[in-house]
Amino acid sequence: MTSPMVYICEDDPGLGEVILDRLEKEGYRCHLFCEASEMDEHSNTSMPDLLLLDIQLPGESGYSIAERYLRALPELRVIMMSVLNKQHDVLTGYDA
Repeated sequence: MTSPMVYICEDDPGLGEVILDRLEKEGYRCHLFCEASEMDEHSNTSMPDLLLLDIQLPGESGYSIAERYLRALPELRVIMMSVLNKQHDVLTGYDA
């Protein structure tokens, strides 16, 4: 059985590498991207089982990335990461 493919979109390279390393040690296949356009290019060759998204990214927010990918892949799982902790931010993430 093939382990799940996780796309990580995090613009902080240090944090992204820590997350990537930890998930790979747990047996997940992972790709790390710094922005949505890189992730979109890669998704032409393989699709993820899980998106792990920062909310505040250059170019496109994690919210809109989640909405876009879920329109194409309704069964896709998404986890949002952020230092934003206001109720509005949390609800926007759930809505996305």
